[in-house]
Amino acid sequence: MKSLITLISLALLLLLTINGCGEHYAVHEGSSAPLRIRDDNLPGTQIRWNNVSLLDKSIRNKILVEASNSRRTATDTLEVWALFRNRTDYSLQIEARTSFFDASQAPLEGPTAWQRLMLPPNAHGHYKEFSTNEEIGFYTIEVREGR
Repeated sequence: MKSLITLISLALLLLLTINGCGEHYAVHEGSSAPLRIRDDNLPGTQIRWNNVSLLDKSIRNKILVEASNSRRTATDTLEVWALFRNRTDYSLQIEARTSFFDASQAPLEGPTAWQRLMLPPNAHGHYKEFSTNEEIGFYTIEVREGR
């Protein structure tokens, strides 16, 4: 009798397990929608439109972005520029590049090739880049320490 109850219990448990699997585990195929992360505790996770981003933590105490801006050229392309100040007592090599986006913030051009800049001790240096498209609405300039 005891073995019959055990056998019936096992069969019932197996039946419940089989029936429950189809309901609990759905099969998903294909890609899912992307998630945008916006966290005030992580200020570096958002794109800084029409601005300069310092990519290396080590460079943040070494240089200062004095100014950055853009203007339309005679051919209606965009010229972007940034002015940096070396805050150290030694020469510093940095690299900068630009990515260009259209009016709806979709990538249009870029990123450009990295440009090297040599900054003398406690001195200024500037970076400049031109787009090749007239439909530029936004840009970002990325800066890292020279490699």
